[in-house]
Amino acid sequence: MDYEAFWIAESRAAADLALGEQWLLASNYPGQRLIVLNSSKIAKDVPPLAEIVNRYTVVTPRKKRHPSRGGHAVLAPWVVGEALELAEELASTGGGLCVIDSAPRADELTGWLLRTQAAKFTG
Repeated sequence: MDYEAFWIAESRAAADLALGEQWLLASNYPGQRLIVLNSSKIAKDVPPLAEIVNRYTVVTPRKKRHPSRGGHAVLAPWVVGEALELAEELASTGGGLCVIDSAPRADELTGWLLRTQAAKFTG
């Protein structure tokens, strides 16, 4: 692993996203501040997320154009599968990745948490 890994345990979407944005703003990596989502539709379904996605570049696995690989500060709320892989690629080589956990998908993130030894971000 060649990036710093953090995670936020799910409690309430609005509070988790505020904490995630706090992490993004405090991060000091050479690349951009990015948000990786499983799908862009999720921003419409989660009002607190809809508020913050307008302030950052949003990337999904289905978008054809992605920022260059590596060095970015990446906030990844509730990601799994391809979106988590994409988030890792964007954070690689000196960046940071902060994943917001989701209770229904917690098992899918267990491997990532164990592999990266992600630090719990509490602000």
